Amino acid sequence: MDGLKIVEYTPAYAKAIAKMWTMSTEGWNGSYANVTEESILESHKANSNLNTFLAVNNEEVLGYCALLSQKEALRIKLLNTRYDCHGNGIGKEIIKAVVNRALELDYPMIDLHTWSSNKKSIPFYKRCGFFLEKNKCSHCISFIPYILKIEALKGYFENEDWYSGLKQNMDMEPSGIEENGYEFYEYNWEINNKKLRLQFESRSRGLRLIETDDYLVSVIINDETFMFGKKYKVFYEIINKTGKAIKIKIKGEDDKTIKFQLNKEVDVHEKEIVEGEFYIKSSDKEIDDEKIYPAVVSQIFINNKIALFKVGILTRLPAKINILSESSERVSGQYSKFYINIKNNLCEEATFEFKLNKNDNIEFKNRDFKVKLNDNEKNSVEVPYYLKKPTVYSEWINVTAILKSGEKIEFKANVIEFFKGRGGKFGGETNTDYIIVNGAYSVILAKDDNCICFRKFKNQFRETVLFTPEFEMSNHNELLSKKIENICWYEENEHMILKGDYFFNNYSEMKVTLIVKLHITGIAQSYFEVYNLSDNKTDEEILIKQQIYHGELSRGVIPYNNKFIKLSDMALEDTTPFKSELLSENWIFSGDDNNTRSLWWDKDKLLHFGEWPYMYLEENVGIVNGKSKKTTKSIYVALTTFETWQDLRSFALKTFQKGLICNAEGDNLKDNKTLNLCTTNDCEVSINKGNPFIKDGASIELRKYNEIPIKGKIKVDSKKGLVCCIEKNFENMTLAMEVFTSMADEYDSDIISVKADLGSLLFEKNSALFKIKDVDFKTQIKKYEGFNIYSINNGVMTIKSSPDFTSGIYSLTYKNEEYLHSKFPNSEMRTWYNPWFGGIQTVPRNWYVQSTSLLNEKVITNFVKMTDTCGNQWHGIKTSLNITENEQYKGLKINEYYLMLPGVPVLCHTSEIINSTGEFMKNMLLGHRNFFNIGNDMMKNFITFKDSSNEIITYRAGVEFCDIFPSSSLLYGNYDIEDKIQIYANKEDTMERSTISVDDNVYLVTKKLDIANHDNIFMNPMFYIFTNKSIDDEMLNNLKNIQFK
Repeated sequence: MDGLKIVEYTPAYAKAIAKMWTMSTEGWNGSYANVTEESILESHKANSNLNTFLAVNNEEVLGYCALLSQKEALRIKLLNTRYDCHGNGIGKEIIKAVVNRALELDYPMIDLHTWSSNKKSIPFYKRCGFFLEKNKCSHCISFIPYILKIEALKGYFENEDWYSGLKQNMDMEPSGIEENGYEFYEYNWEINNKKLRLQFESRSRGLRLIETDDYLVSVIINDETFMFGKKYKVFYEIINKTGKAIKIKIKGEDDKTIKFQLNKEVDVHEKEIVEGEFYIKSSDKEIDDEKIYPAVVSQIFINNKIALFKVGILTRLPAKINILSESSERVSGQYSKFYINIKNNLCEEATFEFKLNKNDNIEFKNRDFKVKLNDNEKNSVEVPYYLKKPTVYSEWINVTAILKSGEKIEFKANVIEFFKGRGGKFGGETNTDYIIVNGAYSVILAKDDNCICFRKFKNQFRETVLFTPEFEMSNHNELLSKKIENICWYEENEHMILKGDYFFNNYSEMKVTLIVKLHITGIAQSYFEVYNLSDNKTDEEILIKQQIYHGELSRGVIPYNNKFIKLSDMALEDTTPFKSELLSENWIFSGDDNNTRSLWWDKDKLLHFGEWPYMYLEENVGIVNGKSKKTTKSIYVALTTFETWQDLRSFALKTFQKGLICNAEGDNLKDNKTLNLCTTNDCEVSINKGNPFIKDGASIELRKYNEIPIKGKIKVDSKKGLVCCIEKNFENMTLAMEVFTSMADEYDSDIISVKADLGSLLFEKNSALFKIKDVDFKTQIKKYEGFNIYSINNGVMTIKSSPDFTSGIYSLTYKNEEYLHSKFPNSEMRTWYNPWFGGIQTVPRNWYVQSTSLLNEKVITNFVKMTDTCGNQWHGIKTSLNITENEQYKGLKINEYYLMLPGVPVLCHTSEIINSTGEFMKNMLLGHRNFFNIGNDMMKNFITFKDSSNEIITYRAGVEFCDIFPSSSLLYGNYDIEDKIQIYANKEDTMERSTISVDDNVYLVTKKLDIANHDNIFMNPMFYIFTNKSIDDEMLNNLKNIQFK
């Protein structure tokens, strides 16, 4: 595009950037629709971007790119070109600018994340030299900066544009070429009739092959998995195409655990194979799959011009052994169990013998173990134990692998597990983290990125995270060392302390010490000590910025513009609707009753709302004198410590005075509505013995839990007349009484009301009842376009499933209207999903969006009958997903049950999870997804629910992207269709999210499971209720009594 310039962001472009985003929403599935000039200015005040590039033409911003500084690669955090300008080369010019910036900063790679169904961006990124990596959450990586610095290739790109001659595959598939157990990424160029082919090896991120018109040089290693303490062969293939001798020199380099000292020179006339040998030094630690692996590194001089080659080595111990226990709280003085997961990494059958070391705080029922495993087999061993007091078990154990031949291989394994309880105070180190524990709470410092997370017994779905601080001197960022050093932990009165040192890259005589203090109450305090070790004071003032992630700002309160703003259940797309300068006080409260999160800070720190979901705290440390230190102000985080925002505010402000509580309109946030009826724990009404489904009649039981005689009256009524109205007086009721009601037959459901007048106490309970009718189920199996279709009808609704398509159901009809969204029999890439099946389905959580693994697994479908714990007999469809191909979940089985009662407009869904993986699975994420398009017109679909203020909220689908985290059940409907579908479920230990966008209307539920090998777990049922208007959740509580075993 003529006149296009790539410039750095300045506030003068804020209005033009806002216009760019609002004109780009179609490409982001409705996101960024509400961006304004003010929100752009606010989000850029204190963001962590290394650079923000803008593509500008005639003062219009047509493209945007934010860059982040990472350890090994320059990260593209966000890239956008205006939707109406796609295809004009704007993105190409931005990528070129990013490559130039990577070269300036000496980054060998550029990386980014996209989504797997991004049909426009993935081909574009591939055309620009990026590779889409397999099984890495749509991660893309480019080695172009590395290539442009290879001395042996200088002549090839000296006068040529790297982009113009690049020939890359532009499909949607992962980019790797698999060979000998390795994965290679291949570039091909053709410029001025000169060809160039390069391959990079995925594990090492290194060059593995160069082929030009004159020669080919490649590195070949035949083994995929290697053991410590052994030698292996490496081969170099050199082919000369010129007819003149090529001078080759190969010099090996040591790398991490790899010792490689090859030094070989050879003149190649046609073809030569050079053989080398490398040695893998003994180590007790395996390599994390997510890191850059140790590599066989070679400097190869081709006619005296150097190129650095690398091939990553996947090094394993003979067996992987770890300890895992359930996530729940441990209690001192009780027996429990944990699990030893063991995987045979050898390529043959072996028996592993080992003994757990003694621990002062744990008594093991058995410490000696002998486990026989086939090659690559996994097993889980249950270990009963008695816990004397909460502790960390961190031991090196001696392991002997005995092969069938009788050969013995001895090695050590580091086994670590934290046994947390309310009385424990300790610290420890795992392969990935440093952890301190104080009672129910813990602080986790990640080794990989130095992020600090906070936990109670179980992991939270929403978190608060502190990131590595940024230091600024004279308006330039001063980078700290990438790895925190000198980590230690210790106990101090009621605190556990975690400390570690950062060092400045450019100031060798300065260091920054991180200090985190975790109190027994769950309050964590974090601050820094800035040391000047030189004799002279610093020449410049030091500004410190602490980046914070505080989950979604939903279900909480913030002090804003001298008012207290109660936030809705909807997660903000970004935090920029708030202006930092209008934050009235130094605290933020969020979460629900069981998972409150509190964040507060010293008043001298300034908080900035940055780009979602991040915030920044800023403090000017000033000049630091020689041989002295300065201590920063503190940040505080607490999980569940404060039940209400009022408690947090009092603590954060160090005052216990009660202030006026107002929302944005000045109304009292407290519910001052006078209630004619109140409820207490003293009385309980049981309707139909807790069974919400009735056939002939319903019993009413009024129970009082004390022995004081009372008298009064009870009245039973219903809205539609399904239950005959009845009133009854009673005297001297001490424990329990029953009344019986007959049922009318013309209605499907009703709301029954029970009012009790006990004199001083007025008590009311309302509950939904559903009528079981005398109708037959109709089942059918038929074929459609080669797909077997199972369908069942209960007289009012029909569900359909096809095992040849996917698990779950793809159709749910009621009164001849379709309520689900699916393109059966076709699966496709759609919005965020690749592939997208639609319908209702339960899968592992990381298959929510990228579900390609489902295509390789077999599904079995049957009709089924089941009886619940209340005695109701259900009929329906069972789909069984037995995972046999996916390596992570091999052996896991998900049985889904879609169940109905005769004539009842309620669909019940439950899942049975069976673990035959050979391992104890800890915190396994299970996802349940529902796609709706009622009446097949997304623009007429809507969602209604009550927010945390008990206000009724409605969102329309088909307009823009929005994530909703509801407090109540959800009602899905179509404006032209009378009957809606209400989803009711037990929310315990789950995270619910409803997502609407231009193309989607999705309800997602995530649950974490701990499940032992050979165990099975039935999930809490979920109910889909057809109704013409929303039913209060309290009236549906008896549905929680429906369980299956």
